[in-house]
Amino acid sequence: MSYLVLARKYRPQTFTDMIGQGHVVRTLTNAIRQGRVAHAFLFTGARGVGKTSGARLLAKSLNCEKGPTAEPCGDCAPCNEITAGTSVDVQEIDGASNNGVDQVRELRENARYLPSRDKNKIYIIDEVHMLSGAAFNALLKTLEEPPAHVKFIFATTEPHKIPVTILSRTQRFDFRRIPLSQIVARIESILDVEGIVMSGRAAALIARQAEGSMRDALSLLDQVISAGGSKIEDEDVEEILGVIDRTEVASLAGALMSGDGALALRIVGRVFDRGLDLARLAEDLAWHLRNLLVMKVGGRAMEVLDVADHERAGLEEQAGQASAATLSFLFDVVHGAIFDIGRAVQPRLVLEVALLKSIHMAPGVDLEALVQRVEALGSVIGAGGTLPPSGHPAKSSPSMASGGLGGAATSGSRASPSASSGSKGEAASLERGSSTGSNTTCGESLPPPSGVFGDYAARMQARAERKAREMGHGEEAAMPGQLEVASAGAAALSAGSGAFSEPAASSVDEPGLSPSSAVAPPANGAESKKAPPPPGRLDGEGEIATSSSKAGAELPASKGARPASASRSNGAGGKKSRSSGEGKIRDDKPSGVKRDQEPSGKEEARLSSGDDPSAPISDRFGALVSAVTQLGRRPFLAAALEHARPLVLTEEELVLALPRGLYYDGLHGAANRRTLEMLIEDHFGAPLQLRLEVADEKSLEGVPESIATIKERRLAEEARSLRAEALENPAVRLAVEALDGEIEAIRILGPQE
Repeated sequence: MSYLVLARKYRPQTFTDMIGQGHVVRTLTNAIRQGRVAHAFLFTGARGVGKTSGARLLAKSLNCEKGPTAEPCGDCAPCNEITAGTSVDVQEIDGASNNGVDQVRELRENARYLPSRDKNKIYIIDEVHMLSGAAFNALLKTLEEPPAHVKFIFATTEPHKIPVTILSRTQRFDFRRIPLSQIVARIESILDVEGIVMSGRAAALIARQAEGSMRDALSLLDQVISAGGSKIEDEDVEEILGVIDRTEVASLAGALMSGDGALALRIVGRVFDRGLDLARLAEDLAWHLRNLLVMKVGGRAMEVLDVADHERAGLEEQAGQASAATLSFLFDVVHGAIFDIGRAVQPRLVLEVALLKSIHMAPGVDLEALVQRVEALGSVIGAGGTLPPSGHPAKSSPSMASGGLGGAATSGSRASPSASSGSKGEAASLERGSSTGSNTTCGESLPPPSGVFGDYAARMQARAERKAREMGHGEEAAMPGQLEVASAGAAALSAGSGAFSEPAASSVDEPGLSPSSAVAPPANGAESKKAPPPPGRLDGEGEIATSSSKAGAELPASKGARPASASRSNGAGGKKSRSSGEGKIRDDKPSGVKRDQEPSGKEEARLSSGDDPSAPISDRFGALVSAVTQLGRRPFLAAALEHARPLVLTEEELVLALPRGLYYDGLHGAANRRTLEMLIEDHFGAPLQLRLEVADEKSLEGVPESIATIKERRLAEEARSLRAEALENPAVRLAVEALDGEIEAIRILGPQE
């Protein structure tokens, strides 16, 4: 008699023998007991989980001489013939080879006849998804209304390929992958019956290779028994199946967590010398790191931890050696390298470099240690002492409540922008006290800065006072594009206040815009005078204010957006009223025009618009861009003007150069061009002919740059300047040295931050 493989020899013969499919067994047995058996079933699931075995058990339950019963006897003729696959009334059809409409037509003809002996004629179609579309259509009517004695049982691994018209006519049962622990238990029970000696670790290796398939597990067990005999060692299983030892995977994970690159490379070398698949090593390592993360989470997450019982203790011990952040980072690197290893010509190189990358780029300290380090840094700065060694951060001292870094915060091993950098120290606005030289923060008087911050704080305080004096006189102290920053954060740090007041409003003047005036806060704490708003913006009374070369004086509104109801000048006649409700443009004349001298015609239109034909073309065009930008309702036109370069600007025409692309094509649109011409006429007080040309670098020599180009260059200069100023701050230097990092980004905080 020929040998019967274990997968067939130990095929389930009753519903109680089925492993891992309790939901299917419960539903089918209850349906049989209640007499609610459907005429068509669809069994879906992965390979080797019991779909065909379940179909045979259902057929035996329906055709058993003692049935229908949920527990077929297994001794009668129908049960024995179904087990052997020789029953006339139970036909097993391979859908892959009988997938045509002719075979389905033959099945329909035979289904009309009564069974020869048994109670039901049952058709089991395996891999039913392989049937053609015409075959499925030919089966629809019979499947929907079959004869009373006919039952259909379909089995497939790809249910998504089955038409919905078939799915709607069947009862679907999804077979699950079998858990590893249940496969191990089944293997051990079979080994006891066969008289084979094997350790639980070796059985777990076989079960893990099966990936939830009982048939695959028994096939592998058959192979191992054939090679190892009656006593099988763990090493024999690893060699026969070509699997990687779990201890090697655990050791490799430990090397990554401890930062031992040499050990990691040695393990990879041993696996490579044995001829094992390095992609499989990476996959096993990723699974191991995932299991460590699940173990770290604990609680109900342990339900998804599919490992053998003897492996849980080792996982729990190793999970305590690293933080969740470190394990997550290691998993990301290893998992990301799996695809590259499978495609690489030299997979060993890819794996080794990925492992070394995970070691050298892993976070050096966890979050708790980093917080303690920052608190220690703040305490030392507030007390004026020295930093402790990085390996033993000092505990937070009581002085932390009123000194140190205050609101400083860091992230990772790099110095965060919020870590008391020089830029933020200068961005923080410190309320200035009286002229006695003392510092005030939040209304409280502080002693003058001293210690390591003394010189730096004095320089910053002097700079802030100088800027305040310049701004208070109303002079155009801020050059276009220059970032004005009030500084006193270092003084607060050195004094140990631990708190910052609201950041000062920083002003960035765009090219072509008149810089706005500001008034410094008074030294005696009295309420300051209201600073005039920037040109073209509504003041607090709903009027559009004008700028002046003197603080508090007014010039004609040159760049502001006019109210919708304002009318244009009527030429040589006097000006019509420009007021409408609360929003109105003031008619104040510049100081250069005598009060008793009345301009007329073009001069009146020019003065009312604020345009000066004698000014450089860049200033006049910049004023136009400012007016359109402040209008706020035409963002596309404002952006297009910022990217344009003015070639000609006279009383009759405006010629702009633009590169071909979005803005050039957009301004050629009829609606955009008409709107822009109206804005130009509204700004200059007279209609100008608008002409567009394609920007050519050779023909643009000597032409003013576009405002967008100037902005980009000045922003880059500001970034370099801010970084240089930040590096002058002792607090920043201490933070960088303490955290062994570097400045990654600097950002000026807004008033609401």
